[in-house]
Amino acid sequence: MIGTISCSSTKLNFERDAKVFKNENLAFFLSQLYGSDQTIREVNDSKPGVIIMQKIDSLNFDRLIEFIEEHGFPNEKLLGRFYTEYECVSLAAPSILLHNSSRVVQENTFNLLKQEVQKGNMKPELLALVLDKFYVYNKGYSLYHTQFKKANIKNKEIVNKARLEIGLEALPDSLFTNTNNKKK
Repeated sequence: MIGTISCSSTKLNFERDAKVFKNENLAFFLSQLYGSDQTIREVNDSKPGVIIMQKIDSLNFDRLIEFIEEHGFPNEKLLGRFYTEYECVSLAAPSILLHNSSRVVQENTFNLLKQEVQKGNMKPELLALVLDKFYVYNKGYSLYHTQFKKANIKNKEIVNKARLEIGLEALPDSLFTNTNNKKK
C-alpha cells in the first residue's frame, strides 16, 4: 500500500495556522497598547506624570489608528478567540479612544470610525460614547445621550441627527432631559 499526502488538506492546515498566527500577533500588539495605556494611569498626578501620560496616550492613539486603517476595528471577527478570551485585547481600542476623545471628533478619524461602524466592525454605541465624552467634557452638553450625560430636549433635532449619522436610532422625547425649569 502506498501512502499519499493530501496537498489540499496540508494547504488548509497551513492557511488555518497562518490565520491563527496573524490573529495572535494582532492580539499581542493590542495587548501591548492596552498595557501601556493602563500602566501609565498608575503614575501619580504630578505635572510630569500627566505630561508623560498625554504623550503616551497620543502615541497609542496614532498606533491604534494605523492598526484600524490596516486591519479594521478590533473585534471577534478579526481576532477570533483572542478577542473574547483576553480582556486586554477587547478593551484596548475603547480605552485608547476614550482617552483621546478630542482627536476622535477630528474629521478624518471620525470618518474612519464611522466607516468601521458601517462595515459592522465597530458598534455605534461605542462611537457615540467616545464622541459624547468629548462633547460633555469640552462643550458641556451631550450630543449622543450616553452614560456621560443625557441629552437635553432643546437639542433634540441635532442629537437625533448626530445619532442617525453614526447608525443609532433617534430618541423619543421621553429619554431627553428638560432643564428649562422656570422659577416662579
